[in-house]
Amino acid sequence: MDDELHFSSAEEPPSFAAAEQDKSWRRAMLEEMSSIQENQTWERSTQDNQTWELIDQPANCRRIGLKWVYKVKRDERGEVVRHKARLVARGFV
Repeated sequence: MDDELHFSSAEEPPSFAAAEQDKSWRRAMLEEMSSIQENQTWERSTQDNQTWELIDQPANCRRIGLKWVYKVKRDERGEVVRHKARLVARGFV
């Protein structure tokens, strides 16, 4: 058996539009949304950390945007192990 190193050509997508075209990335995004909904992350954060709470938007305030962050997880041989997607708040106010 040859001990060749084979790399996958999988890369992080540059945008949501590109990610939604690939079933692996769609699955990763659905897993992230399910995790947020099942664990009720927003409620736990409010109760445990008292860091924020969900309210109606005041008339004089802008909403904080969200974006998807994509990462391909690889093993020590460089093979794709997992597609990981996280929904995060944008870093500006």
